[in-house]
Amino acid sequence: MDGTVLAVNPKLQYHAEIANADPYNDGWLMLIQPSKLRTSLKNLLFGTESLAWFDDQANQLSQVVHKTTGYAMAAAGGEMVKDIYGTLPGLNWDDLVQQFL
Repeated sequence: MDGTVLAVNPKLQYHAEIANADPYNDGWLMLIQPSKLRTSLKNLLFGTESLAWFDDQANQLSQVVHKTTGYAMAAAGGEMVKDIYGTLPGLNWDDLVQQFL
């Protein structure tokens, strides 16, 4: 989505868990004024394309985590954590935002 961020949810700075618990109400992330809405909507991914994108992002995150902290993320069967940043010391929030948001 191309555009201007008009607002961010200040609650998430101190209570990030709200984003998972209530994403459609109190857990909203940001409000964006799209600059090219029609073009952006055409570029959205659906179905298998969205799954491939998600897998790619997960692989990139796994590489960042391993390179930064030395921890290897489990491919399958591992335990889920709600807050990778808060759980693994050494990750830089600004770097994660730059790469993934």
